[in-house]
Amino acid sequence: MNFLGLFLEGPNTGAALIKQGKLVAIAEEERFNRVKTAANYFPVNAIKYCLKQGKLKLNDIKSVGIGWDHTKYPKYIDKYMSKI
Repeated sequence: MNFLGLFLEGPNTGAALIKQGKLVAIAEEERFNRVKTAANYFPVNAIKYCLKQGKLKLNDIKSVGIGWDHTKYPKYIDKYMSKI
């Protein structure tokens, strides 16, 4: 299974690719757009880089995960966790 991991908010947005259970590529968007920390930029170039390194197309990705800092949102976490 091919998995694309994304970090989309805050500083250092980026992408990572796991292909058949192995980490193939990881990159931060600032590497490509030359904007320090690339805060709040969608990591289009990092995604393209990861797919190229893995010799994959977006259609080959079976799952996407998005990382976020849950400690920033304790009130929302408590609210939604109480419903589970």
